[in-house]
Amino acid sequence: MNFQDHNVSLEKCPALVLNADYRPLSYYPLSLWSWQDSIKSVFLDRVSIVSYYDRVIRSPSFSMKLPSVICSACNVKKGGRLLEKSGMKLNQRPFQPTTEDLHKNGRNFPPNFLHKSWMDYLYWDVELEP
Repeated sequence: MNFQDHNVSLEKCPALVLNADYRPLSYYPLSLWSWQDSIKSVFLDRVSIVSYYDRVIRSPSFSMKLPSVICSACNVKKGGRLLEKSGMKLNQRPFQPTTEDLHKNGRNFPPNFLHKSWMDYLYWDVELEP
């Protein structure tokens, strides 16, 4: 990113969402939340802030640095329980996507930019082996 964070509109400041193991929830599409959803999740204590933009948001009663990287606690909701005992349902039947499936899906949801604080958590131009 060749511009200062504080010169960019808030709509162009999404947060990269990570699992508890500090890997993105998804790569294709990249797991990004809007700045509003990020702040709401921080206040509801659903995420931890890992990194920040060089930008402060303010209201009459508080101010805070805008999160650029956060961990989603909701991804551990199922815990160690079997699916049937968790009260959760699958949205679709699991399958192993091909590399082509991942690239095709990723092209539908490209991020506007990659913030420098995300680079430690992303593997670009490298195909990970199982």
